[in-house]
Amino acid sequence: MGEDRAELESAGAGPEHLPYRQLWAVDDRATRYRTLLAGEGGTATWLGAIQLTPAPPPGARWLDLIADGTRRLLRLDRTGSRRSA
Repeated sequence: MGEDRAELESAGAGPEHLPYRQLWAVDDRATRYRTLLAGEGGTATWLGAIQLTPAPPPGARWLDLIADGTRRLLRLDRTGSRRSA
């Protein structure tokens, strides 16, 4: 990927089946990233990529996928560390 965007792999129901009007990512520095979902599949399964623009900087520790303004769907840890339960 170029330095102006990044891609994450994703699987599940296709993006057209998500019940959200807005979807974006935000990092630990409160930088917001536009999302573009592209892939193949149908209602039961979908495999594709979530493209982020601009690309998060190397020092960003995590990314949250946000829906409809305030709903955090998931957090991606970019540090590579694992926490014990």
